[in-house]
This record gives sequence, C-alpha cells and structure tokens, in this order.
Amino acid sequence: MSLEAEIQKVKNELGVPELTVVADPKQVADQTALGGSVSFTDALRSAITSFLENGDSIESPVGLVQNDPGAYDLPDDADIAAITEFLRERLNQPGSEVILLDPEYRFLREDGETVEENWIFRLEMPDVFSDLMWGIVPRSGSEPAYTYGFS
Repeated sequence: MSLEAEIQKVKNELGVPELTVVADPKQVADQTALGGSVSFTDALRSAITSFLENGDSIESPVGLVQNDPGAYDLPDDADIAAITEFLRERLNQPGSEVILLDPEYRFLREDGETVEENWIFRLEMPDVFSDLMWGIVPRSGSEPAYTYGFS
C-alpha cells in the first residue's frame, strides 16, 4: 500500500478524511530507519487520536477547549465526547494540517523532544488555535503519545 493510501486509511479510521497530512515519503523512510517499534502510520494514528482526545496538558487542543468551552461556542458543561467531535469537525476543515517534522525544523519543541527519539507532528488549525501544537509519539513504544501547545 502506498504511503498516501496508508495515510488516508488512518484518516478515515479516525473520522478526519479531509485532514491534510504533510509527510514527505523520503522523510518517512529516513525517520523509519532511525528504528523503534512504532511505525509511521501507528505514530500518525496515535498523534491524531491524542489531538482529539488527550486533555492531560492545559495547552493541548482538548485542554484549551475544556478550559473555556464557551470561547469555542460549546456549552460550559461540554464533555470529552462533545469536545472530540468539535475538534474532529475542525480537523476536517480546509487549512487544518498535521505535519511530520524533520530534524531540521527550526522551532524547537517546548520540552526539547528530538526526532531521533520521537515521531513529532505539528498541528495547524488556524481557524481555531493560533498556538503551536505538538503531537509526540515515542519511537520506542514504551510511552503513550502526548500533545501540548505553545503560545
């Protein structure tokens, strides 16, 4: 299966078929060669799921919406299901992108994660958030994916 087809399969599974995923095939191959037990497609699936569901960080997409649902036209008592659906709808909008970072990317992640040890994805949702958003998936598979933002 081609990389494009694998990406579309993940997007369809997660209910975000219109999301733009930017991942250069050579970059995916180069990063796969770094080793680890987590494949690119598994990392992409984990990162998108974390963007949709993980509110552990107040600066994650879920955390930001949970902290002030009214700012996103959601009721004050919005639960995680409503927040996830809101984010899913926004990920399907033009302009929303998940981008695989390469080692040369000029903005360092807030917590200093490296591409050598992690699959790192940047989320852009300009119609919702102006912050930089990161999805971090440890290549070792020993820790779950996590998400945070940086304003």
